[in-house]
Amino acid sequence: MTATNSPLDNTPNGIFAVSDFTSALFALLPSGEIWKKISGSVLSTVCTAFAGVFVGVNQRSQDLINESPPVGNTTELLTEWEQTLSLPDSCGFNLGTTLQQRRQAVKAKLSLNPGSCSVPYYTNYLSAVGLTATITEYTSFQIGSSRIGQPLNDPSWCHAWQINMPLDTTPVFFSAGQSSAGDPLQAWGNPGVLCIIQKIKPAHTVVLASFS
Repeated sequence: MTATNSPLDNTPNGIFAVSDFTSALFALLPSGEIWKKISGSVLSTVCTAFAGVFVGVNQRSQDLINESPPVGNTTELLTEWEQTLSLPDSCGFNLGTTLQQRRQAVKAKLSLNPGSCSVPYYTNYLSAVGLTATITEYTSFQIGSSRIGQPLNDPSWCHAWQINMPLDTTPVFFSAGQSSAGDPLQAWGNPGVLCIIQKIKPAHTVVLASFS
């Protein structure tokens, strides 16, 4: 017995039309004189009506996929994501006033994974909230390995690191398809980011901030 492909098997992107579902329903029906699968028949009208319902369900399922971060297109579920992630949090991690900023806050909070201590982890997090930053790591001055001109840091500096950010944080510009009516044409970064860094940093370290 050979399996036959469904009319829905080869449709790209999971987006189906009424005709796709109508054909699929026809394929499921038995053969015979009373099953007239022709346009305009009562059977065709009934199948087309059911197909319209399936199109609506299919579209809403695609909407649900698009609403799921980190895709970044969430609109209908944005408030629910904010409530789930306790935004704004105790650091005053700002929800922002624009649709883009609120999406950024959700994506950034979801990306947090406390316990990591790599430079890329923190720079990637800062990038997620719209900040371009570098990390400076410090060491203690050691005779035999340190050079003339290096800071005379004592051993405690081994546990210090610095976030270097521009004086003006990266602006968020109004973007067609991403922003909504009432959003400003330009808005700036998030004031709670350093507080968040303090929360997720290794407990034994000291974080400094430099703005230039």
